[in-house]
Amino acid sequence: MFPQTLVGLIGEAGALVGGATGGDGPINVPWPPGEIIVSTPGAGVFDWPTGVGAVSAELWGGGGGGCGKGSAGTGGGGGGGAYSRITFTGSDGDTFDYVVGAGGAGGDGAGGDDPGDAGEDTTFETTLAVAKGGGGGGAPTSGTGGSAGSGVGEFKFSGGNGGAADSPLGSGGGSGAGRAAVGTNGATSGNAGGVAPTGGGNGGAGGDGANGAVGVVPGGGGGGAAGGGTFDGGNGGAGRIRFYW
Repeated sequence: MFPQTLVGLIGEAGALVGGATGGDGPINVPWPPGEIIVSTPGAGVFDWPTGVGAVSAELWGGGGGGCGKGSAGTGGGGGGGAYSRITFTGSDGDTFDYVVGAGGAGGDGAGGDDPGDAGEDTTFETTLAVAKGGGGGGAPTSGTGGSAGSGVGEFKFSGGNGGAADSPLGSGGGSGAGRAAVGTNGATSGNAGGVAPTGGGNGGAGGDGANGAVGVVPGGGGGGAAGGGTFDGGNGGAGRIRFYW
């Protein structure tokens, strides 16, 4: 969106003439748009851009980690992070706090059947906008995607669930939600992670006698481990926040 505009008239040669009248009348010419993307987990501050009337924020929660396996069998994949979007107003000099959620750590196979950790929520001004993190994968149950219904925003989409158990393979992680669609679940047959809609991160593949793969930023769930050895679940992809105007 481009709330800050110049008023003028474009003549026959395409030149902008400020304050011109007549002809087709005045037109609005937007200022060049701006964008800030933060994918590093942790707290930060957004400084209001000078001269802008409104800003939109997109948030993705962190993906859940996949289950680690210290014995034969299937480790569940992590769920993908959810998406939320809002548009808000401010003035020159205003600051706004946000937190980018970390992806959940994959389970440690050395500890036996070790569930992955849930992904963290990404928040803007604590509760003005919230995108939920995905659930961690268990043995063999996969994690659920971050819930749009539990988030806060004008537009919200849930993350994909981790895939179904397909022994002896580990389950793939669910994808992060997209800008206009829910995330994709991990495969119901095989070990593929969910392929994300536009804007989200893919889920990591489940292991095949190996560690689960890491989920892709933003919000991809980690793959579950599988096999008769000691294998770790994949970490979930970190969340993200994007400001644009």
